[in-house]
Amino acid sequence: MHLTFRSTDVTNATLATPDAHATFRVESHRMSPVSRTSTVHKTYPAADGGMQVGVLARIDWHCRPRPDVLHFDGNAVNSDVLFRNDGFRKRQFTFTGPDGRPYKWHADPDTVRLDAYDGATLATGHGAAHGPFGVRDGTLSINPAAYQMIDTIVMTFVYVEGIIEKRERGGAPPPPVC
Repeated sequence: MHLTFRSTDVTNATLATPDAHATFRVESHRMSPVSRTSTVHKTYPAADGGMQVGVLARIDWHCRPRPDVLHFDGNAVNSDVLFRNDGFRKRQFTFTGPDGRPYKWHADPDTVRLDAYDGATLATGHGAAHGPFGVRDGTLSINPAAYQMIDTIVMTFVYVEGIIEKRERGGAPPPPVC
């Protein structure tokens, strides 16, 4: 599955398929001077054959040292519990997937890549950019072998891209500036 988004801030973007079907939408709101909340919505088929939208996850961004909190599947998990952040310049985000196995996002200044425990690449992506030659859409490409955990991939992609946007790209930070 290939998803694209035009916003340079993935925490305020619509991730759509090539046929322009909005599959995921992320909206963020500042809750106070020191916190912000991003909600990830998912579009899925309704029982009547139409489409409906539901909340997939919520991310509560906080100032350090207080960890961010991710809400999904009825759980609230601190980011420092969900992710182990390591690697050179803390650009690797390891988490345990819904199947109990480890997965790792590798984040470079321009791209991110999700690898499975066996080294297989499950997803790749990059944020949108505006430059002198126009707009480069952001993308998230998910390997068909990973479709069973697409919700987890999208949620963690939004979180990792949000952190990288703040740390590396100097864009409008999703977390509050402390």
